[in-house]
Amino acid sequence: MRRLITLGSMLMMLFLLAVSCGDDKNEDVFYKPIIGKWYYSEIYVNGEFYSFEENDEDDNYIEFRKNGTAKVYTNSEGESETLILDYEIKGKTLILDDGDEEQTATFNISGKRLTLFYKGDADFDGKIDDVKHIFKRK
Repeated sequence: MRRLITLGSMLMMLFLLAVSCGDDKNEDVFYKPIIGKWYYSEIYVNGEFYSFEENDEDDNYIEFRKNGTAKVYTNSEGESETLILDYEIKGKTLILDDGDEEQTATFNISGKRLTLFYKGDADFDGKIDDVKHIFKRK
């Protein structure tokens, strides 16, 4: 089950992280705290806690860049994937688009912890889940 949730959450994040960066100067304030590398840490699906193993944390991250792009790197059981995507932030909402569908996630940054809240089929059972995804800085 851990592998399913880990893989599911990584795939959901890969789907979620894409959209063009906005030009509004007021939005720049919200970009600064998110800039940098965030490592996968834990996930809650419908309130149920799942932790990433320490070696998974080191090999899976999202790196938000100043230019409005994000590098998503995942490595699970020897299979790695890197995606370079665009993102946009409006207030505390991360707007994401894979080119076909738009998705939003509410986010919160507290110290070295980034929390994303979104709805999606995290465990691939065909039902929409409430997902809380936590990332940490090293």
